[in-house]
Amino acid sequence: MHLRVTFARPSFYVSDIAFVLTLDGAPIFGGGFLSGVDVTVPVAPGRHLLTSSLDLAIVKRTRTWQVDVPAGGLAVELVYSRMWGNFKKRLRA
Repeated sequence: MHLRVTFARPSFYVSDIAFVLTLDGAPIFGGGFLSGVDVTVPVAPGRHLLTSSLDLAIVKRTRTWQVDVPAGGLAVELVYSRMWGNFKKRLRA
């Protein structure tokens, strides 16, 4: 089984910020926010915790989602809210 996590490269920022994704506490992506994300990781079926962390220099924004991966695997998309400066509380499947 696999979990695929995507986030399309944003076009509205001038400077880049540090962006980290973890799955069940283990890092699965680390890089710049402006690069976007397309990462696929092997996982066992069941419930997992996906966490994002954005380091905005002054403040660090985190968001955690509970992801239920079925036997066939799952693909989810992160959706960013410019208004809140963080990812939305719901993933797009």
